[in-house]
Amino acid sequence: MKVIQVVNYSVSKLNLGFDPLAFEHDWHIILAKEILKRTKRYEIECWQPERTLSEVYTREKDGIVHRRFPSFYIPAPSSKIRAFEFSIQLMRELKRQSAENEILIHEHTLHSPPTYLIALLFKHLPIVVQDHSSMLPGLFQKCIPEKIPFRYIDHFFLLTRERRDYLSRLVGTARLELQTMGTDLHVFKPRNKTEARRGLNLPLDGKIMLFVGNITKRKGVDYLIRALPSVSMRYPDTLCLVVGGGCSRYIGHLKKLASELNVAKHIRFLGRVEPDSSLATYYGAADVFVLPSLHEGAPVTIMEALASDRPVIATSVGAVPNMVSNFKTGLIIPPGDSSKLSEAAISFFENHGKFGACREVARQSFDWDKIIGNTLRVYEELFATYYHGRQIQ
Repeated sequence: MKVIQVVNYSVSKLNLGFDPLAFEHDWHIILAKEILKRTKRYEIECWQPERTLSEVYTREKDGIVHRRFPSFYIPAPSSKIRAFEFSIQLMRELKRQSAENEILIHEHTLHSPPTYLIALLFKHLPIVVQDHSSMLPGLFQKCIPEKIPFRYIDHFFLLTRERRDYLSRLVGTARLELQTMGTDLHVFKPRNKTEARRGLNLPLDGKIMLFVGNITKRKGVDYLIRALPSVSMRYPDTLCLVVGGGCSRYIGHLKKLASELNVAKHIRFLGRVEPDSSLATYYGAADVFVLPSLHEGAPVTIMEALASDRPVIATSVGAVPNMVSNFKTGLIIPPGDSSKLSEAAISFFENHGKFGACREVARQSFDWDKIIGNTLRVYEELFATYYHGRQIQ
């Protein structure tokens, strides 16, 4: 039995300066690794188009077969029409594999022409779609009657209630389920704050705010910096830690902004932190995690913070409001509003004792053990249904 995990975009289009053939941090690969930690029942392959390739690239690592297929990229002619890419070789290989194996297709792109085409061409196969974006269909996708291909998708894992409501009008509710990706609760766990700070050579007293993520405009770090003057005026011992990599030019712009606002001494840019065990220490050292993004899906950093028993200040974008229980595990603010961010930070420091449910929320919603267990349940039901009603042993 084989599960083929598929995404429908090139890593290189993200332009993050890494080797697309060595990249192993996309969700379909992460999910495959988590599945194989818990069962060897399935062969798993991870497929992806890559527009920089001229021939198919294949390798095997950690028990997973990785395949990258040459593709052609169709850029977005306007902000209302999304770009997409397509690989003929990927479709051909999927046809060949389906003729030779009992396979299940697990797609990781929802509103995408290649997803629609796979659903229509391989409707005789079990298909699962996992949504990773809170965005509803663009103009091009709206021109396609999604109800037709979606009738051949057996199960949808969705991020938001809004997305579920949208799809329920097309396919009903029986095949729809809210489920994010997950985090490792054994790595990200409550830690002694003083010990964590001592280990990282951070001030033992004072207020520490933490940001973790790729440092891009979309993540809203500039709004975090603009909020610091008000926060540091109220709490002069405030320190903001910014963990993550990004364009050096943009990071230079943010450092200049901090200097212009006279808060440079209140912020430290720490670059990327690896492995996860080291990153977990930063969560343990922080008082509050801050994610001021302008756009999001279901950020793994919020899962990590809550698993570390740290409350969250985040914006009302994507699945974030579903993930953060306002006034219980954190505070939700509007995106692009530095004054609301500073108000939330000050309010948190004055009422930090109110936020006591973080770890329990993470345990209930973002534990990989539960998420993979549920995913495998869906796989088992679909394999049994499609392949002669055979029961999985």
